Amino acid sequence: MSELTDEIDADAVDSGALTGAGFTPPGDCGNPNDHGDPKKGTDDPLYLWDVVKKLPSTNGYAVLGGQHMKLKDDFHKLLVASDRITGMECYNQNQFHIHLSGVKTAVRTQLNDAAKAGKIHDVTAWNDTLVTLGTPKDTYVYRVAHVQSLDVNPLKLLDQYVVGNYKDRFAQSLAIISGSGTGSNLGYYLIATQGKTRPPQVEHKPTLRDGNYYGCDSFQGLMDVRHH
Repeated sequence: MSELTDEIDADAVDSGALTGAGFTPPGDCGNPNDHGDPKKGTDDPLYLWDVVKKLPSTNGYAVLGGQHMKLKDDFHKLLVASDRITGMECYNQNQFHIHLSGVKTAVRTQLNDAAKAGKIHDVTAWNDTLVTLGTPKDTYVYRVAHVQSLDVNPLKLLDQYVVGNYKDRFAQSLAIISGSGTGSNLGYYLIATQGKTRPPQVEHKPTLRDGNYYGCDSFQGLMDVRHH
């Protein structure tokens, strides 16, 4: 992960919702024989799979440009798995992928300020550490933790310290933003959010809310696709 982000010079990465134990995928969701409707283009849930499965050997992943997401520029990248796993490719544009992008200056400042104030901790407190991030028109609450390096597996950490007994991995999304500055601001921020819990899953506690601000199921408000 760190080698890929360094190579593409991204300072924020975001993975879509992940499936997990306790979740039954609809039908044969994730079948390698899946195919979309070419007439729908990028609006088709299977668009990304239709693109990567036609590529030559990719060592398990492919890097796609912004044109695959209706973006006018090619600075925002998608790292897309070129394998297909039943149950993993649900509620995730139907193919596991990671966004590689810039992060808004205001968001990085908010993270660094929160870290300086002792409001962001290591992964052992991740589930209970709620931080409000965003711009005035696009502000939400996220679960945030800090790690010194990406020599760890962020997805396993998410599973261990956030998902836990809730078994709602399918509803979780993860963003990784590099730190800046000195001292405790070095390293990486792990930022988690989640979609609505689906029965029979129980509601995840604490809920992502802070006064008038609530959590969301995506990270679009944190990304700055204008720079890279």
